[in-house]
Amino acid sequence: METVHIDTVVGSVFGNVTQYITKEEISMKQEEIHVREEAKAEEETAVPPYLATEEASRLRERLERKGLVDAHWQPVGLTLAEKGVLVQYIAGQLGLDAQWQTFARLWGMKPETLRKAYGKGMEQRKTLTFLDRVKG
Repeated sequence: METVHIDTVVGSVFGNVTQYITKEEISMKQEEIHVREEAKAEEETAVPPYLATEEASRLRERLERKGLVDAHWQPVGLTLAEKGVLVQYIAGQLGLDAQWQTFARLWGMKPETLRKAYGKGMEQRKTLTFLDRVKG
């Protein structure tokens, strides 16, 4: 049996503690951690139920036809400012309250970054053109 030897100090009462772990045990533990991390990542990017309603699906399909989002609500080729403006538009259409948290989690961003991007986007002239594209 091939083992890995680990020495650690656990307080002055216990002194050195020696633990023997097989490579199979290490491999199983790493696989378990990997599976948990994948599940957590999937959960964080899963589409929330209120974006899976019939009304939300119609809106997503319309935005998808315009090349703004994909089938999983992920933005396609948008600037940060455009993402912020799009989130606010979607929230208005669907009556969402926590739009920054919702889309930040879905898009792997910080809510504050997305909210600030919206503010920046609303200061830009080209935002009117973008909004026409979104609404049209």
